[in-house]
Amino acid sequence: MESHQNNYRYERKYILDISNYSTLVNELLSEGMEVHHPARFINNIYFDSLSLKSFFENIEGENKRNKYRLRWYGERFSLLEPTFEIKIKRDNVNRKESIKISKIDFKSFNDIEELHNNLLDSLEEKNSLVFIEMINKIPTLLNGYDREYFISKDGLTRLTIDRNLFFYNFMSNQNNSIHNKMIIEVKYPTNVTP
Repeated sequence: MESHQNNYRYERKYILDISNYSTLVNELLSEGMEVHHPARFINNIYFDSLSLKSFFENIEGENKRNKYRLRWYGERFSLLEPTFEIKIKRDNVNRKESIKISKIDFKSFNDIEELHNNLLDSLEEKNSLVFIEMINKIPTLLNGYDREYFISKDGLTRLTIDRNLFFYNFMSNQNNSIHNKMIIEVKYPTNVTP
């Protein structure tokens, strides 16, 4: 792997009504959290087996599971400079491994097969073990959202707020947007109590 987040960490997610957004941000800032990174739009394509093994492992709460995704920032349809990520969950903690992928042109949802082939070519060149893991996986879901980043003064606890959620299911060719909810994620090392 090109990049490792070697240490496992806790990652906790919460869904809140969007009407709480301003109150939440004001409370975070008044409690000493700081803006960690400029806000940006994130896109992800998730990969799974035809039987949706990763999806069902997540729904069933399996203690050991991996999630495979391609991530990029900014415009959804453009010349991408994505990163391929494997999110590794073991019991209550997570870590991430990342591989920078060659540029891929993604102009519409119809380009997904070409994008998938280019991803596999890049993985075969950069990491043969991950390439072998990915041979029997297909793109199943694209999601996107506006993300804001906050960090504690000691730098140990990070919090993100995701809004304007968008989902596209490659298997059913259906999409959905959610504007009345936000997802809060808190990330902190295993040796820290938030």
